[in-house]
Amino acid sequence: MARTIEVLAEEGLVRRRQRIRAVAAARDVAKLLEVAPRSPLLQTERLTLDEGNVRIEFARSWMRPDLELTVHLER
Repeated sequence: MARTIEVLAEEGLVRRRQRIRAVAAARDVAKLLEVAPRSPLLQTERLTLDEGNVRIEFARSWMRPDLELTVHLER
């Protein structure tokens, strides 16, 4: 991940926003994560912008609450 941040910075991608929130599992996501529909999940959304505020990357993911997420950010 640190290498990804370095590459983004070199290419002029300067701003990244990430949101993490609790959501109820939609039927399709629940099936993929092997949980019951409407089960609690953590959802992350990440948006990366360049120097001109042009959207370069958008990612959305879901995580079961029985798993642990550790994030290390360096620059």
